[in-house]
Amino acid sequence: MQETLITADRATGGDVALADDCLVSARSIGKTYELYRSAALRLASLFGRSAADETFDAVRDVSFELRRGEALGVIGRNGAGKSTLLQILAGTLQPSHGAVRIRGRVAALLELGSGFNPEFTGRENVYLNGAILGFDERELDQRFDAIAAFADIGVFIDQPVRLYSSGMFVRLAFAVQANLDPDVLIVDEALSVGDVFFQQKCMIRIRELLANGTGVILVTHDLNTVSKFCNRALLLAEGSVLECGDPKHVLENYTALSHDSSLSDSTRKSNRVAGEDALQPIPPTAPRHGDGRQKITGFSVRSGATRRGEFAPGDRLQIDVGVEAVEGGLVPNVGIQIQDRFGHKACGTNTFMHSCAIPPIGRGEHIRATFDIQLMLGEGEYTVSIGLASNEPESSTVYDWIDRVAGLRVIQPPDMPVNGFAYCPVGVSYSTP
Repeated sequence: MQETLITADRATGGDVALADDCLVSARSIGKTYELYRSAALRLASLFGRSAADETFDAVRDVSFELRRGEALGVIGRNGAGKSTLLQILAGTLQPSHGAVRIRGRVAALLELGSGFNPEFTGRENVYLNGAILGFDERELDQRFDAIAAFADIGVFIDQPVRLYSSGMFVRLAFAVQANLDPDVLIVDEALSVGDVFFQQKCMIRIRELLANGTGVILVTHDLNTVSKFCNRALLLAEGSVLECGDPKHVLENYTALSHDSSLSDSTRKSNRVAGEDALQPIPPTAPRHGDGRQKITGFSVRSGATRRGEFAPGDRLQIDVGVEAVEGGLVPNVGIQIQDRFGHKACGTNTFMHSCAIPPIGRGEHIRATFDIQLMLGEGEYTVSIGLASNEPESSTVYDWIDRVAGLRVIQPPDMPVNGFAYCPVGVSYSTP
């Protein structure tokens, strides 16, 4: 089987070897960009008359392996270097450092429209992409009907792709890449464009490829997909690998990173909480507003005595909110709100609504409100916001409100007999006429 070496310097990379079951081996790869104050300075640099004002490492010192039948999820915040890494692996971007050795045919579904000629029809683009992947016309003739059926875009297959919607575009692009039996399939967020039915269809096809020994590298912000679908996860931050391993542990650290929590070993191991230690500081980047007469001093999301960010539908969790009175004599109304990834309110409540009568608190005094919740939410990612206001039924004053202080991830167990965005336990019976 053909092997491809991608390296910054052909004199290097010879030591990057592939084991029998290994499809991709990346060793210390990096990509550095030179930044200039003006286009004139950039042009002058081509003739050695100017040096870069500064450099930027989009990816640095990234190493990993991908084996047959393995799915690797690549996660990280925007700007972490995920797309740059995938472009290097796909061979569309040359690394500045390190080397990658790849065994077999690579199919890549990167940014929408890559590899397609907008003036060509869908049919012509199928043959163009197939030729790039090394297929001759006879082989593509044999595979075309399966590709067209998978894309399911009807008569638009013979229309220029510049007329396609984003959904039609990604349908055809995935159908081409996934039905040409690649050895390595690289997907960068493109599937998020399609509707839920097409996404499910794609996941079924990817599972078939994995069962046949294809290696898959998947970049996505859907953490549930990584948790349920991938064998390993690679966490990137500012171009570097923070962790690569079991998806459950990597996702926990990603959630912590997303909320400015420490990723030190001591933090990972200290999940047991008690007393004042139960409160975590407010992330400095969390959006916050209010008049400040009372303030929120900390929070925690836990299950019993254990901090958690991952739950199953129906689990119980506790949200603690610490309060300090900056101005004495005020009666606090403490509230929480859980929102889905689209910002829709899934659950919201406060101490006033529950007739939890908190007396006025003196200046400098502290209290803590605890909300004990049964999480009747379906699978998905959610955020927690916390608030503090005056205890008035009408036109209350906001003392302190903090958006998105924590994240929750709800993962549905495989044996759960219901699904959807709400968890509704169901009893089923039948009778004969």
